Amino acid sequence: MAKRKTKGPLYTNEVGIEGPAAQIYLTHHLTAFNKQLLSHTLEEKKRGNIIATLNFRGKIYVKKQDNQRPVQEKDIWSLEEFIKHNHGRE
Repeated sequence: MAKRKTKGPLYTNEVGIEGPAAQIYLTHHLTAFNKQLLSHTLEEKKRGNIIATLNFRGKIYVKKQDNQRPVQEKDIWSLEEFIKHNHGRE
């Protein structure tokens, strides 16, 4: 496979997987605890409580608003508090 020349989403048809093109999501190796936390943030995103969730270098980040910087979440309790109050963290 040739090296990609652009950044952005990666799709199945770019890596030789047949069928309709679907976006591929790459994640860092996460601890069992952070996998659970990431799963919880993805559920909250589906519910509409946050607009984005991501992991970077094994840490989990969330955003409630487009103009907000991602905020690191260290556990489910702090994520739930962030969703309820936002505590002005930015």
